[in-house]
Amino acid sequence: MAWESIKNSSRSWFRMILKLVGDRKGNLEEEQMLRDLFIDRQVAWNYILAARLRGKDPLSGMQKYLSAKDIAYLKALDNANVGILSLQSRDLLRTLEMGEIDIYYHVELEEILGDLETALGTAERIKTTDFPVLYDRLFEVSIYIFCALLTYAIKDSFTILEVAFSILITSIFVMINEIARNMQDPFEDLPTDTPMQSISHYLERSAAQLRGQKEMPIAVHEGKYFIK
Repeated sequence: MAWESIKNSSRSWFRMILKLVGDRKGNLEEEQMLRDLFIDRQVAWNYILAARLRGKDPLSGMQKYLSAKDIAYLKALDNANVGILSLQSRDLLRTLEMGEIDIYYHVELEEILGDLETALGTAERIKTTDFPVLYDRLFEVSIYIFCALLTYAIKDSFTILEVAFSILITSIFVMINEIARNMQDPFEDLPTDTPMQSISHYLERSAAQLRGQKEMPIAVHEGKYFIK
């Protein structure tokens, strides 16, 4: 699952950034700013991907996590997620050149960015894959044919029982077909969707706790009766 991979990679990124990246010159303030930069971008990356997959404005509300310069750069791109990965890779290289990270740690962090890029491609492929319409229609027609034949199979029963049983069986198969139809598109802002916003918020809270923040981010519940 794409979002399971994103969740694991994000947690690994937070952990490694906090433990491995730092200013070797001993400037604690610059060290913290550098770590916050890398972590906040990844938090934004998760929210941006959730918004893009649901057809919403990906950069809405991202001022909380991204600098004005980063946002201006991302607005010029078709894919803001690829843009953030590019920014992360660029600044990781600068961090290496400045001696603020070991070359082996740099390689490991780049591997995590590669894993995120792979998960991004998987999610986008799921989003853009169209299932054959003929298959869907054939399955639906098969349900109605089966239910029509079922009526003849129980025709010796009481009329009320025959009608009730036929309606029940037909309804069950129709509902199963409708659920399967919704689940084949997990990024359409429906109750059967992957709860991308909830996962992103969970990862933001994880990052906040690892950084020792006292105030935790508050989840925004948009769904009326399901988790976004």
